[in-house]
Amino acid sequence: MHRQGTILALMLVAATAGCSSFLSAGLRNIVELPIQSADEVKLDLTNKHRAKEAWGQFDQEFPEECWSKDYIRGYKDGYADYLTYGGNGEPPATPPFIYRLRPYQTPDGIRAIEDWYSGFRHGAAMARASGYRDSIVIPLSSPPINAVERVPVLGGLNTAALRATPEVETLPPPARVPLESEPPQ
Repeated sequence: MHRQGTILALMLVAATAGCSSFLSAGLRNIVELPIQSADEVKLDLTNKHRAKEAWGQFDQEFPEECWSKDYIRGYKDGYADYLTYGGNGEPPATPPFIYRLRPYQTPDGIRAIEDWYSGFRHGAAMARASGYRDSIVIPLSSPPINAVERVPVLGGLNTAALRATPEVETLPPPARVPLESEPPQ
């Protein structure tokens, strides 16, 4: 009991000594972050459940098809990943850990990895079409400060940046520098 009183007294002294930001950061770490972590776990589990349901519906629509277990795993992973983390629907550069082990370093293993990638893309596309992501993303009152960037591109326009903003700075193509063995022109 004595220890709790000492801690409370120190917190009050810190608050009156101009350290209120320290106190609020401490309270945030103690209260908000565990709640946020639990909420993220719940979202992940919800999206994995949605992925499982979506696969079940898709599989019922095509009962004559035979899907590999790797395609199914990729579909579910892609569906849940798109909902939880957003992204462009493309799988990560490397497959999940299990596929990086020695048993998958065979022609059949490579085929399984390709199936996983294909399933991931399909699942992410279906998640995008589901519209669930729109209810997960929190609306902002205005775009972030760095949401639209001017991207200089060597030798021409960056068409992806051009779609983001009409004012794209372009740089001239680089001048050709003659090699030492070439005579000057």
